[in-house]
Order: sequence, then C-alpha cells, then structure tokens
Amino acid sequence: MTTVAPQYPSPTSLSVVVAAQLQDFFQDDITHQLLELPAARLKELLVNDAYKPRMHRQGHYSVRKEHVLRMYAQVMGGVSLDFALHVRKSPIPLDEIQRQDPELWEAFLQECEARLGVGPYPQAVCAALALLFDHFDCNKAMLRRAAQHGVAPIAWRRLGAEDRPQQDADAGAQSSDEASVVGDASVRSGTAFVGGGDASRDGGSGGGELTAFSHGPAEASSHVETTLTQLVQELVVQAQVRRLSRKRGIALTPSHLLGNSLAKLARGVERLNAEVAGAPALSLFAGRRSSSRRYLVLQNWYCRKYMRRFSGTSAVFHAALLNQLLQQKGASEEERQGAIGPLSGTLAHEVMMATDQLMGCYDDLHELPEHAQQRVQHEPQHGAQHGSPQGANGSTFGDGPTQICSLLAHLLLLRSSQDYEGSSSGQSMDSDGARAPPLRSATVLPDTFGTKGFVSAAVAARIPAEFLKDMREGQPGGSQLLPPGVSPEEAVVFDLFDVWRMDSGSYEEMASYVRDGWEQRWAHRDPDARPPPPILMHSNLSSVDEIIQLSRQVWRSKKWLPERIRPAVYAFGTLADGFLPFDAALGAQQADWGAVPAEPAADEAEQAQQEQATIKLCSVVMKAIQASHPGLHSCSLESAGKVGDDANHSKMQLDRRLPLEAQARTRDRLLALAQERQVDPDKASAALAAAYHAVTREGVLSEEAAKRAVQ
Repeated sequence: MTTVAPQYPSPTSLSVVVAAQLQDFFQDDITHQLLELPAARLKELLVNDAYKPRMHRQGHYSVRKEHVLRMYAQVMGGVSLDFALHVRKSPIPLDEIQRQDPELWEAFLQECEARLGVGPYPQAVCAALALLFDHFDCNKAMLRRAAQHGVAPIAWRRLGAEDRPQQDADAGAQSSDEASVVGDASVRSGTAFVGGGDASRDGGSGGGELTAFSHGPAEASSHVETTLTQLVQELVVQAQVRRLSRKRGIALTPSHLLGNSLAKLARGVERLNAEVAGAPALSLFAGRRSSSRRYLVLQNWYCRKYMRRFSGTSAVFHAALLNQLLQQKGASEEERQGAIGPLSGTLAHEVMMATDQLMGCYDDLHELPEHAQQRVQHEPQHGAQHGSPQGANGSTFGDGPTQICSLLAHLLLLRSSQDYEGSSSGQSMDSDGARAPPLRSATVLPDTFGTKGFVSAAVAARIPAEFLKDMREGQPGGSQLLPPGVSPEEAVVFDLFDVWRMDSGSYEEMASYVRDGWEQRWAHRDPDARPPPPILMHSNLSSVDEIIQLSRQVWRSKKWLPERIRPAVYAFGTLADGFLPFDAALGAQQADWGAVPAEPAADEAEQAQQEQATIKLCSVVMKAIQASHPGLHSCSLESAGKVGDDANHSKMQLDRRLPLEAQARTRDRLLALAQERQVDPDKASAALAAAYHAVTREGVLSEEAAKRAVQ
C-alpha cells in the first residue's frame, strides 16, 4: 500500500500555532489511516450531503406507522426529476478540457460511470446515519427502492447562447446561474426540448455550453448532484495541474496539492479561532465542491480536531469512512459520535423547486382549484392582512402569485423529518468543550423564490390543521412544534421555524427583513411574552475575512452590524478548500505563507507573479429544473426554477431547453413570486390547507397516483 505523505511548508514558514497543529495533525493515527486509504476505497461511496438521506429515511419514532412519510420515496414516489449541471465560472471551461486534453476527459467520463455506479446506501453509509441521526433506519423498504432505482444515469448535451433568453444574456456570464438549470433530454407534456445528442465524446465540435443532465425517479436523480459536482471540481483541478506541466514544466503531485490545501485550511482555522467574536456555530457544508475526496475527509477531520465552535458537517462520505476506521480501532459508539461530530443536514432548494412546478396552480390565489376555493368559506378569519413588514416600500398588492408551494414543501419536509428535536449529536461540543447551538430540522430556506415573497406568505397563511394533527400523532415531539405560548389557533407558518438560512443576496438586507417580519408578527405582545427571535444562519460566505467581520460590531466601512441580525451559525465549504500560490522557482514547493511580505515594486511583482503557479477552484452547481408526474399536467408549470435574493438575479435558474417564450414566461413568474406583497390570509390559508390535503391524503404525487394516470 502506498502512503500519500503531503509535503507542507516547514514550521519556519508558518505561525507557531499553525505549525504546531499541522505537526500534531500529521502525527495523529487517524490522519495516517486517512492518508493511507487506497484510492479505490475513496471511490466506493457517493459524496452525498446529509439532507439527502433524511428525505429518504424510514424511522421508528412514529406512534402510528401510517404517519411516517419519506419525502422522495413516498410523498414524491411518482415524481421524475431532471437535474442540470452548470459550471458558473471555471479557470478552464469543460469544453476546452474536452478539446485540448481528450485523455483527461475520457478518464473523467470513466470516473463518472464508476463513481455514479455505486449503491446509494451501502452498509458503511447506513451505519454512519444510524450513529449520527436519532432513530435512523435503512430498513428493507428503503434499501429495496435504492436497489431498484439506484443512481440516475447522466447525459451530456450542448446548449448554445440561442437557448438563453435575451434579458438573461444581458446580465453577463458572471450572472448566469440561471443556466444551471438544464435538465435531461426527456420530453414533458409534449414539449420538445432542445439540445439533443450525446456530446460527451464529440470532441467539442458541436459548440455551445457543455453540460450534463440526470433524469429519473426523484431520489435517483438527486443522488447524482453532489457526487458529479465534486467530480467536476476534481477534473478542473487536474486540468490545471496538467496544463502547468505542459506549458511551464511544473510538476505538482497529489502530495503538493494536499499539503498546500491543508496549510491554507490550517491558517483559516487559526484565524477563525483567534478572531471570530462571540460564540457562533461553525458548520462545514463541504463535499459537493471538494478539490479531492481525500482532502474532503482530511478537511473534516482537521476541523473537528482544531476548529472551535465546530457544530457539524454535511459530509456523509466523511462520516461513513471515519466511522469505519474508528470501529476497526474498537471505538465505542459514544467515542465515534464525538470524533465525527454532528451531521448537519438542513434542506435544499430542489424540494421547493419541484413542489412549485408540480403544484403551481395553488400559488395563484385568484384562480384556486375548486376544492381550495371551497375551503376559503370554512377558514376562520385570520386578522390583519399583512406583508412583511406591513406597509414597507415596494409592497405589491393584488393577485400576483404567492409562495404557497414553497410553504407546502417546508411542511412536507418537517412532516418527513424524524429528528425535529435534533440528532443524537446535534447538541454538540466544540473543540473547547463549549456548547454549540444545534442545527435543528425546523430550518427554513426562504430564498428559493425570494425571501420577501416567502415571508409575505408565511406570516399570512395559517398552519393547516391536518399538518398539526399529523405532527402530534407522528412524532413524540410534535406537541413542541410551536414556540412557547403560541396556540394552534393563532399560529402561522412563519412560527414553525427556529433557524432561517440566508443563502443568497445581501445578508444584512435579508436578515433584517426576516427579523422585521418577526417583530411585526409579535408587535401586539409585550417583549417578555414574545417567542424567541429567529436564529440566523449565513451560508453565502466568500471568505474567512467575511466571517470575522460579520461576527464583530464593525461591518463594512466601520458600520455597525446590529446585534439583532448577527449570524448565530456560519455554514461554509468552498472557503475551507482551495490552494495558495505555488512557488515555481522552488521546484513546485509552496511559497512562504508565514508573514505578509512588503509591497514589491512593479517589476518585482511581475517577476513574482511569473514565478508563482496558481490552481483555482471552479464554481459549479447542479439543480432540479424539471419535475413531472403523469397525473398533474393541469396543475403543473412549464419549468422548475429558482430566483434567489441577489439583486442581479445571478442565482436564477430555469430550464433552458424550453422554447424562449416558455423561458420568458417562467422568468416573469419567478420574479413575481419574489415580490413582497399583501397576502389575503384566508385565501392563502385555504390554498395551503388544500395543497397539503391533496399531497398527504389524496397522494397526488405518489407512485400509486402515477400508475393510475397512465392506465
């Protein structure tokens, strides 16, 4: 067995703390075992985030088995999803790699086939999930469905600029996240999608953007996402290494790359430990964009050992491998839980995107389905009709679409989530032994169709009585679903969520908007009688510096960031990866990172730049852009989509295979959903109750309904 021994900077080139921690880290027995893992062992598992198995699971917490739901396998058992890969920004585009380095591209395609050809839930994964999620059970039904559907196949296609709406093209390449929604070559509702033909081995002759699509049952297609995006990250890194070798004679080895990244990580951890103010939780949402699988496990192990306030990881891959190693050493269950740390799975945009496309007719409150209109007559008057905040500038009045389906998706996720009160290690200890805030499953991701539109709907719509009944009967903790002192009669959907995850746009603006909505919601109560305010999570971070600045009272040109909106949780991944410059003049050894050098003269700076070699990560996503069910054509929309909170709509996504007119209609509707508006509480409550009833009582998204529709 070959040992991979990373070459990292000598202690003299690092701070005393970082050098000591790296020396300790590389002397650690677990670190040695992770470094010595055969490459084949690292390819045996999918690189899944923790939220995915949470949507597939079957637990033993329910008093009555019929109240246990699995989000994809049961609630959406008849739903097919198309996911689309999109490389937003890359030092080397995929089509350039395909043309200029066909050997590497062919090896990449083979890796895709191999790594996506494994089973979703092998014993190692199930054991880690059972260890770290209370009551988790990979039971026979779950394993049978995983064996039946596995991981969906992928197809490579080319999309040209003509497939993009002009208003989106005007935003520029930097804002083309909407292009991340490209599905598979399927046909939905009789609409012929453009971009046909297998482009994986066309040698780049076709022109246009090279991208991949998955298509299959909901969970099978979703399994592709994080494993493929991580593979693409590896490909882009390898392409840069090979280009440096060809053009500059610089030979960077896997040891160079690992050592460089770990030194960069160690410096970042040191700064977070020393400079972050207060006691926020730090959670590692890595995996999908990791530079290598070996680095992913080393990164997580390093953060668990040395990062203060560490509150968990989303990487099931790391948890499964480390759990195996610890079991082999004879570690107890408690010791393994402590060493791995919590699994911090929240949720993903894909569920809201799919639900909205499938059930989109419920968003149009002025054209509700007949059964929903009938419910309006029976819903009690709710009181004030308010957006959030009431009367704020920009409020939209009228009959525009309202985010009912986004609310519905969150209710379904809560219903299918077994660990509402936290996982077995959810109330974790950080490196210093201090309590870290738990990441509970009552987390909201409001930016899918815009946070302002979500809050407007959430403060207006009452919680469906059937949902409250299901939670009481299905979960022992269901009676604690609402905040203290809030009765079911007065509760609205806004009240359900402890943690609000800010994932796009201006954190300051969106966090203030959520907090304003909470303050307006409880303005009629004395301050001492109000429920706890929202816990704010920031997961749209660009640098360690940003975390440090946000944690302090100084923010952007010495403007104070108010305490009321300071994040309690920081979740990040890419900023804990990446590479520092390599010094080409030192034979591809790392540069001296111990101190900030003096500003060089212009000619010295140019020479230094020429002597350095850089490796950059790409920005890559894979999102759901088509959801279909054969029984829902009359209610469903043309495309799944996402808006996000960025002012330039850089996170907007829709299906670019559709005709331009359909893309334009989808874009206009997404922008309308994002608007703050005064929502009629009776209509919103009736629509949400009817939609919840249709899914949970009538099973309109189920596999059985799909079979009936095609008979």
